[in-house]
Amino acid sequence: MVSITDAAGAHLHEMLSRHSFGGDIAIRLLQDGGRLVLRTDRAQPRDQVFQHEGRTVLVVDRRLVESLGDRTLEVHRRKSGDTLALVG
Repeated sequence: MVSITDAAGAHLHEMLSRHSFGGDIAIRLLQDGGRLVLRTDRAQPRDQVFQHEGRTVLVVDRRLVESLGDRTLEVHRRKSGDTLALVG
């Protein structure tokens, strides 16, 4: 089962807030040509939903969640800026 750390949830929350997206917009993790990418989107009934401080910050299609297995989305802190990474 995919999970996210508190730091990743806070990072996604900050990304959405910084760009003034409405409360119904979240970040979607999806597979595009063999790569995992992030896009803004609304939650769909088939999604696994992840929240931080009461806001939906990440949505992932349940089929993708199942294919990813036990992995965790976390923040990697770098001098050039924080990045998200799926580990495990």
